[in-house]
Amino acid sequence: MARSAGMFLEGATLFSAAELLSLPPSRALLGTIVLDQTGLKGRYRMHLDYQFTPLRPVDPAAQPEFAGPSLFQALRDQWGLKSEKAKGPLHVLVVESAEPPTEN
Repeated sequence: MARSAGMFLEGATLFSAAELLSLPPSRALLGTIVLDQTGLKGRYRMHLDYQFTPLRPVDPAAQPEFAGPSLFQALRDQWGLKSEKAKGPLHVLVVESAEPPTEN
């Protein structure tokens, strides 16, 4: 059976779904990082039927082929998740310098 485009999660928590939605393809559409604040701790099988467009289209002047709902709407309709803008923590790792390893 062929699967449609989208996101497939097996045995995933909503925390891990939020992490995936914070990766560049989703973050570009949502305009933000996603945090799980549902309080749900279970593991779920989730399928989000959504056509993620490439970050850099082959022809930038071409119109996208997918004219479906927004990612916000797809999350609400398919997963029942309501997204709200809020301020939250952002953990950043800064590497100040790096050197190649030395031989032993």
